[in-house]
Amino acid sequence: MNEHLRNELLVMRELDITMRKKLVDNGELSHNSYHPEMKKVHEQNNSRIMEIVSNIGWPTENIVGEDGSEAAWLIVQHANLEPEFQKKCLKLLRAAVENGEANSWHLAYLQDRALVQEGKPQLFGTQNTINNPLCQASCRL
Repeated sequence: MNEHLRNELLVMRELDITMRKKLVDNGELSHNSYHPEMKKVHEQNNSRIMEIVSNIGWPTENIVGEDGSEAAWLIVQHANLEPEFQKKCLKLLRAAVENGEANSWHLAYLQDRALVQEGKPQLFGTQNTINNPLCQASCRL
């Protein structure tokens, strides 16, 4: 297992979660706009996760452990600024699930996220959105 990469993914996930919690606690996470601080975190995480996936493919449990793979999923789940990258990851994640190297619920969430962004019905009902395109970028899980 690649402990360095696992730890990097865990730090990226924590940055996302911490920023989201801060904005919620301060009443600053709006349904009408993409908060600049949250956007900055997502842009930073997007850039790095795209490099990781380009270099190794999907960060599977065999490579980064179960928590590292879940962190990668959350980072990609929140990569709404990069919908084509999310679609690419969807294919990689599907293969990892089929090989028993990732959790199937990660695939369900990412599949629904991609469908909602395309204006299509969800398969699993994992995405709770408000009918506001900006909320789709900043407010969902």
